[in-house]
Amino acid sequence: MSGADSLTIVTSAGVPLAKRWTAAGTVEAVAHAWQFEPVTYPVNGLHELAGLLKGMEGAHCSALIRGKFIGHEAAALLLPDILAAANERRARQQQEKLTTTRALKPDHVPRVTALFPDQPLHTLMIDIDDFKPVGIDPVADPVAAIQAYIRLVLPAGFHGCSFYWQLSGSAGHPCCAGKLKGHLWFWLETPYTSMDMKAWGKPVPGLDVSIYQPVQLHFTAGPIFDKGVSDPVPVRSGLHQGLRDDVPLALTPEVLAASAARQQGMTAAGEQRKTAAREPGADPGDKGGWHGAFCRVYRPEDLADLEPGEFAESGERDGRFDWIGHAAAGVFITDDGHRLISTHNTAPTGQNMPNNTFDFVRLHNYGHLDEGMGEDVSMTKRHSYTAMVADIKKKHPEVVAEYETWRAAERSAPEDDFGGLEGDGTPGGEAERPAGTSCAAGPMTEQAAVDLINQAHFVAPLAGAMTIWHEGTNPETGMHSVDPIPAPSLALKYAPYTARVPGPKGAIKTAPIVDVWTRSARRREYPGGVIFDPETPTRSGCYNTWRGFSIEPKAGDAGPMIEHIYMLCHGAAEHAEWLLNWLAFTVQRPGTRPEVAVVLRGNRGTGKGSLCNLILTLWGPHGLHITQTKHLTGNFNAHLRATRFLFVDEGYWAGDKAGEGVLKGLVTEPTIAIERKGVDVTTAINRLAIVIAANGEWVVPAGADERRFFVVDVSAARAQDHAYFGALKAWIDGNGAAIFLHHLLQRDLTGFNVRSAPKTAALDRQKIEAMPALDRWILELLDTAAPLPQAGGFGVFPDEDDTDGGWTEEPQRLGCTAASAAFDRYCRQAAVRGVRPDSRAIGKRLQEVFECGPAKPARCGAPSPGRAWTLPGITRAREMAAKTFGLDHYVWAQV
Repeated sequence: MSGADSLTIVTSAGVPLAKRWTAAGTVEAVAHAWQFEPVTYPVNGLHELAGLLKGMEGAHCSALIRGKFIGHEAAALLLPDILAAANERRARQQQEKLTTTRALKPDHVPRVTALFPDQPLHTLMIDIDDFKPVGIDPVADPVAAIQAYIRLVLPAGFHGCSFYWQLSGSAGHPCCAGKLKGHLWFWLETPYTSMDMKAWGKPVPGLDVSIYQPVQLHFTAGPIFDKGVSDPVPVRSGLHQGLRDDVPLALTPEVLAASAARQQGMTAAGEQRKTAAREPGADPGDKGGWHGAFCRVYRPEDLADLEPGEFAESGERDGRFDWIGHAAAGVFITDDGHRLISTHNTAPTGQNMPNNTFDFVRLHNYGHLDEGMGEDVSMTKRHSYTAMVADIKKKHPEVVAEYETWRAAERSAPEDDFGGLEGDGTPGGEAERPAGTSCAAGPMTEQAAVDLINQAHFVAPLAGAMTIWHEGTNPETGMHSVDPIPAPSLALKYAPYTARVPGPKGAIKTAPIVDVWTRSARRREYPGGVIFDPETPTRSGCYNTWRGFSIEPKAGDAGPMIEHIYMLCHGAAEHAEWLLNWLAFTVQRPGTRPEVAVVLRGNRGTGKGSLCNLILTLWGPHGLHITQTKHLTGNFNAHLRATRFLFVDEGYWAGDKAGEGVLKGLVTEPTIAIERKGVDVTTAINRLAIVIAANGEWVVPAGADERRFFVVDVSAARAQDHAYFGALKAWIDGNGAAIFLHHLLQRDLTGFNVRSAPKTAALDRQKIEAMPALDRWILELLDTAAPLPQAGGFGVFPDEDDTDGGWTEEPQRLGCTAASAAFDRYCRQAAVRGVRPDSRAIGKRLQEVFECGPAKPARCGAPSPGRAWTLPGITRAREMAAKTFGLDHYVWAQV
């Protein structure tokens, strides 16, 4: 356990802190509350945090904040000044003396930083807003959607970690269809302050850092439903158990330095804001971002030019604008000349409320777009703000130029604090990610250096040598990856960074942080090596690359895929059920090789890929799709190291003897020889479950006693049936993969022998394709029941003078010389190369197949003199050949 947190629960004075679903079909935003009763609650670890959050879901007036309450005794000393300042602001905003002032209920305090200073916490909440996962319904399968978000947005250290999730109060409403909206709670290995997390998250695209403030409400309550309104969301929260419960997040020295600088700047800025609050002449044009740029270009006196259709300058008094129609009220410029005050009863922010020109125009033109948005929504995420910025870009090039000038100056200047009300960044208010990562400024501590490199690197043996490994995420697929890297590569990556270390005689010196990490006893190390073991996720001293299934199983109707498998198997229940059980075995026993590969042979467009691609989806990084045989049988095969499900698309082994041995070994052998470029060969446990799909005639090297392959010649009944496959795809995209995984995990495998696959007619055809030329010649003799060559025949169908007629039920003689000539002709006709018509080899094989004994001379006076073999009658001969060749379903021609 990495330590405990003291979380602050704040409860309003009866104001709900939850969204409300109304009978009219709308979702009302969270109400505004200003006074709260604080309670400190200790939690130690993610599971205790999850228990707290679960309990708070029904507390509709409570929420969490990151700041730590200073206590009522200390708060009592500060409250008079805090309340006086608040009432002064209200009076100034309304341009009149208040007749009433805000009063606090017993044990209640306002939510201000002075009473709730920042504190380091292991608890981290990620706010997910409007993330659209591809192919996943975030309401029906929230965990899969959240995992997609984690893979695409959060750093590698978060991948595979446990988390508690809560969908937002509006999740499930039609206005949020297809969008993931919710809170994601993690437990960090190292505690950090709100300012630390804000500095860390600022460069991360898609991460909302506005929530990282000591007094920012973290809403925890579930939504409130009016009478007669039902919740459309099946499950709104839950704990997802990952491979570890704490996130190994180590902030870089730059981030920590930026956090400290911003904290110092915020303190100074706070004093400036207090002064500005007393002196209302602060110019909004001094702000940054779009807000300041607009206010610098358009001063309050430009209102008539900005909104010519609504306002006109008044002739009665300077600084006044009238609504067209000369209403009895209008808009006034404040005495300081910086803001506008509307006295009209349709004023967007209420009468007598001062606004700068940006906000006045924004609210006047687009304020209606914010209906339903709560007070907690930051300025730059409001619909009115987005519309305003879009309008500026379209109609006000001079403001765009002013913004670009400000932005260029910002890039060249040291970072300041987090900005004012908006937190403006790039157009639209999104944080801009720097083009490159800046290098370290000053030396860090030894602990910080080790924590930094530990975040994505560790040491483990490879082929007997201690090796540095990098743990990360494939930027294209978003899947987890673990790869060995050379030591110089790590040194280059961290070359700009140094750490303070003890020197001689108590002096402090600096050293490269890679050197510090290499020598540290705290470096991340796995002496047992890197393994792939799905059935034993935690093995002491080992780094396990197993990451589980990529989606969470979900109960539902798996009928569409089951019916599809039956269709592929021509409706044969024995074959379809065995294939379903084989698939179930691979997920129920993910660490055990089935020792039988599935072969789906058939034309394109028949549905082989629909099944295989769905199974690939289940396995995530442990599923591999290859389209070239060399990727399976070639020398360099490190990609098989952490693979469970292997889909070989359009694979075939037509006479490839070297590849044949490799393939058979991958199907049945207990270990695999893994070879990386430049690294000695290592041995790994073979956990492969292989499916081969192809449309060629000869797909796999099946022998007479073959037990490695379950072969199906798939049905073409649905070939190019676009309506059928469209419906199947819609089912798969709508949680079909999760439903099918649930079906496979729940499937009863009692009595199922995965190593005893049905012997299919399709397997017979693969055996025939793989037969040596001599066996195929014998098979053709039997199949056609042709007259056997006895003396001088030159083929399967010799001249009548050389035969006694067709192969009947009577024993038949096959002349040695004639057989050699017939086999030679067969090979030439079939373009078989490298085969000699050797009568001794022919005789040996005939004895193995028909138990006929050696060739004997003909009886004296026989019409066909010379040595010959005596073979059984046609029926018995076919039975013996089918047994020898392993043909269980071969259909012979009629005699």
